[in-house]
Amino acid sequence: MVNDQLKGLIGLFTDITERKQNEKLQGVLYNISKAANSPISLGQLYRTIHKELGTIIDTTNFYIALVDEKEDKIFFPYHQDEKDNDFPILKISSTNTLTTYVIKTGKSLLNDNNQYKEMIAQGILTPMGSTTSQSIWLGVPLKIEDKTIGAIVVQSYTHPDLYTEKDIKLMEFVSSQVATAIERKSSEERIKHLSFHDSLTGLYNRAYFEEELERYNFPRYYPLSIVMIDINGLKV
Repeated sequence: MVNDQLKGLIGLFTDITERKQNEKLQGVLYNISKAANSPISLGQLYRTIHKELGTIIDTTNFYIALVDEKEDKIFFPYHQDEKDNDFPILKISSTNTLTTYVIKTGKSLLNDNNQYKEMIAQGILTPMGSTTSQSIWLGVPLKIEDKTIGAIVVQSYTHPDLYTEKDIKLMEFVSSQVATAIERKSSEERIKHLSFHDSLTGLYNRAYFEEELERYNFPRYYPLSIVMIDINGLKV
C-alpha cells in the first residue's frame, strides 16, 4: 500500500501436483496389495488391478500376459480391448510380437505405429493384433526379483501421444506390486486346487466332498446323497 493505494501483491504458490500423484500411487499399491491378501479369486484380482491402474493412467485398452515356462507359452488371463476380442496363446520361442519382445528382453517398451513398422521391417517383430496409424503401445514386464513372469500392457488406437516416457516410469513403479499380487494369488489357487483334487486322476478328492457336505449341513426338505465310484480302478 502506498498512500492507501494497492501497488502490488506478494504471495506464495506451492505446486502440490506431484504430491497428489504420489498419494494416488500409494493408494493404488495399497489397494492392489489388499486385494491380493483378501479371499477374492484370481479373476477378481485382475479386475481390481485394471480398475486401480485406471485411476493413474488410461487403461481403456489393457491386458495382462503371463508366462508358462514349462509349456513355452504366453497366455492372456485378462484383457479389455476396443478392437481385439481374441487373445490366442503364444509360443514364446517362435513368436515375435510386442508382448513377447517385452517378456524376452525384460525391458519396458513405448512403441508408436512408425516404430512398429520399422521393427517389422527389420525382422524383429511379426505383425499380430490390431493397429492403426494413430496407435501407441506401452508394455512393462512383470518381475519377481530377476525373473520375468509376464507383462502388463496399455494401448490406444486413436491418440498417438497418449503415453510418454513418464508413463513408463509410472507403470514400472507399480509393476512389481502387480507381479507380487498375481504370484501370491496364483500360488493360493494352486494350493487350493491341489488340496481338493486327486493328484493322480485330477478329480475332486475326499476333502472336497467333506467340505461340500459340511456346507450343505443344514435343515433340508429333501434328501442328499453322494455316490463316489472308481470306474477305472485307480484308487483300489
